[in-house]
Amino acid sequence: MVVSTASARVTVCLDIVPDDDNPSATLSAEDEAGELLAQVRVTPSFQLKRSSAVAWVESGFARPGER
Repeated sequence: MVVSTASARVTVCLDIVPDDDNPSATLSAEDEAGELLAQVRVTPSFQLKRSSAVAWVESGFARPGER
């Protein structure tokens, strides 16, 4: 999902690895040139919505729930 902030457009992705024993998820952000800005592990139940993506970008990519 692409979100716009005051300074840039950022693509935010949530990659979930389903696994019966150890599911995992990674939240990542890239700039318009495709450069990785941030990458953090989140719970597989994390819900990526426009509001959560914007909040993550505006927090300076702080791990969700750790502001």
